[in-house]
Amino acid sequence: QQNINPEYIKEQLGEAYGFDYYLDTETMLLRFEKDFHDRYIKNTERHPTFTHLASIEVKRFVNNSNCSQTEKTKLLERINQNTQDAYYTMKYRIGDKNVIWRLRTWGAKVEVLFPTSLRETMIEDIKAANTIYQ
Repeated sequence: QQNINPEYIKEQLGEAYGFDYYLDTETMLLRFEKDFHDRYIKNTERHPTFTHLASIEVKRFVNNSNCSQTEKTKLLERINQNTQDAYYTMKYRIGDKNVIWRLRTWGAKVEVLFPTSLRETMIEDIKAANTIYQ
């Protein structure tokens, strides 16, 4: 077993976003509206794994992902509809609520494109929040 000490925890926190450092990691793909990106995301300090992708890198990421060909086609169509927007990847801790809360603060200005499981979690979270305001 790994000796769990503050240095180890700090290292783990740097490897993927989320505070539950013991959870498995995955890489998400995000789309930010251009204006929001330019005002609030671009040139700001974020998690070390928060990485801006050029258009060709976004398509390469999708094509190399482990999703089905149908999902890849849908993702690429979505990306082609929003070529002016900004795309980022970031490693995160699967199931860490802090990840959902961070994404939620960006509201409708961010879209989780991948993985499908995180996208579905966001959809369910937004639906649940929406019922409060009905």
